[in-house]
Amino acid sequence: MTESEWLDCNNPRLMLRHLRRPLGRDWWTTWYRLPNRVPRKWRLFAVACCRRLRRLNRHEGMLLDFVETVADSPAGKVDWDATEVECKRLASFCRHSWSTTDVYYGGLTANVAGHVRREIARRAASKYKGSQNPVVQGWILNGERCRQADLLRDIFGNPFSPVSTNPTWLTPSVITLAPAAYEERPLPSGELDTARLAVLADALEEAGCHDTDILGHLRSPGPHVRGCWVLDALLGKS
Repeated sequence: MTESEWLDCNNPRLMLRHLRRPLGRDWWTTWYRLPNRVPRKWRLFAVACCRRLRRLNRHEGMLLDFVETVADSPAGKVDWDATEVECKRLASFCRHSWSTTDVYYGGLTANVAGHVRREIARRAASKYKGSQNPVVQGWILNGERCRQADLLRDIFGNPFSPVSTNPTWLTPSVITLAPAAYEERPLPSGELDTARLAVLADALEEAGCHDTDILGHLRSPGPHVRGCWVLDALLGKS
């Protein structure tokens, strides 16, 4: 995949395949056995896809919140035995939507994304007249593929042209606004508040940041979710 293909791609499966390539052939076996080694951004992408289902019951919401907490926990600070028990306990509430073990153990690739796409299409077919038409189903699935591709670009940025932040940009305003933009978000969608991100962009610009990629991304309509590459760079997350 080239840079232009990445920026224009609407196929999350191809994008995930490109991101997975540098990780080596044994990535699945290793991370399946050692869930604490599943990359944070891959976990957060899976959660963002699942939140697209919208109609989440309390237990499903708890599971996604828990996976996010695990993803953002410092190394060595998570009780993995308790984590496994909690996920197994919640699994029975989520079987109709996705495989909980896939979300937790590392199936954070096309399997989770593909399942969410199919579930959204199924729900649309049961709700709207005419949605069972194959053409309409194709439109729904294609629209969800585009949305997931946008989520990947929000979380991973442009892997062909990584952007670094300047420590001088971390003024008191930026240090205050960045964590707030990451933490404060409407649920169940889990998407970040674009108004907060726009204010953060203004603060960065006042601090001397003139990087069009950074400012343009923060001021874009999104979608923006936890794992957003600009916020991660400002907060020192990876």
